[in-house]
Amino acid sequence: MREFIDVLMSRRVQHPDGFVTVPARVARTGVQYYHAYELDMDGDPMRVFAVYRPPEEVFRPGAMASYNSAPITHEHVGRVTPANWREKAVGTVTNAHRDAIYVAADLIFHSQDALDAIAAGKRQLSATYDATLDWTAGEQDGQKYDAVQRDIRVNSVALVGAARCGPACAIADAETQGERKMATRRIVVDGIPLELDDVAAAAVEKVQGQLTAALATIETQKQQLAASVKYGDAQLTVSNPSAIQAVLDDQSARIASMSRDVMTPEQRDAMVADWVKTLDDAKRLMPKIVTDGKTCAAIRREVVASHYDARKPLIDAVLTGKALNDADDTAIRTAFAVLASSVTESSSTRRTDPVADALTFAMRSEEAEKGKEGARAVTADGLPDPDAARAKWIGQQSHRLTRRAAAK
Repeated sequence: MREFIDVLMSRRVQHPDGFVTVPARVARTGVQYYHAYELDMDGDPMRVFAVYRPPEEVFRPGAMASYNSAPITHEHVGRVTPANWREKAVGTVTNAHRDAIYVAADLIFHSQDALDAIAAGKRQLSATYDATLDWTAGEQDGQKYDAVQRDIRVNSVALVGAARCGPACAIADAETQGERKMATRRIVVDGIPLELDDVAAAAVEKVQGQLTAALATIETQKQQLAASVKYGDAQLTVSNPSAIQAVLDDQSARIASMSRDVMTPEQRDAMVADWVKTLDDAKRLMPKIVTDGKTCAAIRREVVASHYDARKPLIDAVLTGKALNDADDTAIRTAFAVLASSVTESSSTRRTDPVADALTFAMRSEEAEKGKEGARAVTADGLPDPDAARAKWIGQQSHRLTRRAAAK
């Protein structure tokens, strides 16, 4: 924290070589009042805060030592460092010591400009220093305060036109005549020249700086809000969040929809394998079939329809009594698989099927025992008819399942 303490100079002594030494009080203990801008605080710069400067902090050895050899400046010119000392310093502080509740010191002025200002009546001092504010409120000698000042380190002492201490820091100087006037300077506010005292001018200038920074921030934010992004044929401005949100919602819905349609590698491989097998079996069952532009379901249905008249008992058994046109794709797929398992590429009629043959002979024996004719399970060439055998076996299984369900 950077603060200022204003005091008045006492009598002055001129050296033979022209330098002037001025014994002065440069600081004091007690409660003092500061504007917000003097404490580098945000908000209303003219708010007033009471700050307590306890003796143990003001006269702490480190704080007192920081006065000695500190530079003197003509008005406040910012922090003085070795890099800018030659341009900013007009003198030196020496012999800092305690004087009751005050910090007293000898000020040696080396600059003719500063000496001329002193001769013209500028005789007040303002110490610039770093300190820490302890925002612990309290009361001292009947005066309430908002914070306590600690860790004081002086940077410089400035020759200024107006003091803060008032009568407590007033001194008698035989060379001072008449009423002391506040130093003034001219500033321009919104094109209007104003003549203000140093404190008021500093406050206005700080507010002007804050206003300029705020306007720059607003302009930057306006430019950012005016920015737009292209989406399709539309330009979406950053300042239109509802339009941007609608686009994001639409994209999220599309991504979710596409995610549902995306196949896993396993699903893709299974689909390809099914497609290849369907085409292979279709060509074997129906060599002249045209498969271009047709789905697997359409190909299977066409093949089953082409074999229906020749293998009606088998297909009807698989379709469980439904008409071919009314059967769903699952039933057609089953009928197609049964046909594919019983026909080879080289067979124009059928292939030898040991399982079907065994079933046929078993059924013929059963029918013979019951006195029934078993010739219906034999084809014209005298061999067991696999279609008839499968159809009858499927029917028997369906009948048994029906009876079991009824028994339960």
